[in-house]
Formats: sequence, structure tokens, C-alpha cells
Amino acid sequence: MGFLNIKFLISIGVTLLIALGGAGLEIWRLNGAVSSAKAETKDVKDKLEKEQTKLALKEAESQIYAANLSECNSKISAQNEAIKSIALDMKNIRQGQAGLRKEIQAKYEKMEPPPRDSSCEENLAYYERLFRGLGK
Repeated sequence: MGFLNIKFLISIGVTLLIALGGAGLEIWRLNGAVSSAKAETKDVKDKLEKEQTKLALKEAESQIYAANLSECNSKISAQNEAIKSIALDMKNIRQGQAGLRKEIQAKYEKMEPPPRDSSCEENLAYYERLFRGLGK
């Protein structure tokens, strides 16, 4: 009977040894999987940080573009105001032209050139009046 007990104990020991070996092997395999998962996690974190940096740069660039756009719009508005301030008021110009036209017509209607057979004094008087009128 002692012999059977020893066989039984040896078989239990071998079974335990196989179970412990299998468990050790599984632990070793899981440890490798954990370390590879840690490496992948680190890679993903690095990629995430790079993408977050890119995103922050894009947002900063977008804000710079918006600031430049608003600055350009304000400069364009200032230019438009300057153009409006120097633009001619055609209504006032036309009214001024009408008054000037009437004044010129009144001034020069009276000046008729002397006939061809007029004397030198008449011609001289005509041209003196003409140049005095033009000088005003």
C-alpha cells in the first residue's frame, strides 16, 4: 500500500508541477502581452500629444488668420471712407456749372466781334474788353 501512496503522491506532484509550469508559462505570456500593451499605449500617447500639438498650432494659425482678416477689413473700411470723403458731389458741381454758365453767357453775350470794316480803335477796345473779361 505504501507503494500506491507514493505513486499517487508522485502523480499529484507531477500534476501540480505541470499546472504550476503551465501557470508560469501563462504568466510569462501575459507579462509579455502587458509589456507590449504598455508600449502600444505609449505610442498612442505620443501620437495623441503630436496631434494635440498640431491641433493647437492650427487653432493658433486660425486665430492669426482671423485677426489678419479683421485688420484687412478695417483698413478697407478706412480706405472706403477716405474715398467717400474725396468723392465729388456731382449735384453741387452741376448746380455750380449752371450758375457759372449763366454768368459767362451774361458776360460774353454783350461782346460781339466788331465788323471787318471797323476802325482800329474799335478793334482795340473790343479786345481790351475781351481780355479784361477773361482776366476776371
